[in-house]
Amino acid sequence: MALREAVRKVIESNARDRLPVYVWRDGKVVAVPAEELLKQQ
Repeated sequence: MALREAVRKVIESNARDRLPVYVWRDGKVVAVPAEELLKQQ
């Protein structure tokens, strides 16, 4: 649960600063807009 809370805080912080969040998808690192990840929560 602590890890989920930490990830949520990073996503919210990046969304405020309009920074992407970097995630691993299909064997590659991809920049995802934080706003997109907020919509998925």
